[in-house]
Amino acid sequence: MNENYRSLSPIVGLSERVIRTARTRMPGKKTRAIRGQRRLPVLALRMSTGAESDLVARLSPAFERDPAGLRILVRTNFRGRQWERAGCTSSHWLTIHKSKGLEFPVVLLDMMGGWSSCHSTQNG
Repeated sequence: MNENYRSLSPIVGLSERVIRTARTRMPGKKTRAIRGQRRLPVLALRMSTGAESDLVARLSPAFERDPAGLRILVRTNFRGRQWERAGCTSSHWLTIHKSKGLEFPVVLLDMMGGWSSCHSTQNG
């Protein structure tokens, strides 16, 4: 299959409708499933495309000091492979699908590949 049907307007519209309807039909109190209520620090870096190798070079000491303490969260395997070409190992990145339920002290969100929130600013 060569076409991505998930992004077609009728599919997205129907999905949004199902989600809106489901929200009103879930009885009971909704609680957040996040441990603790502390605010987490956020650092946003603006990078140009292809600058991953520069960031990997700066992060190398952190990867070496605490291999389990830092992960790069990517949307697709394609972006993960780009990080590998920049010098990361496959154990340093995860897709959003594989990361569900996992926690790390430091998580870098890779927005370069076009995460959902980026599209609104690009298409404005």
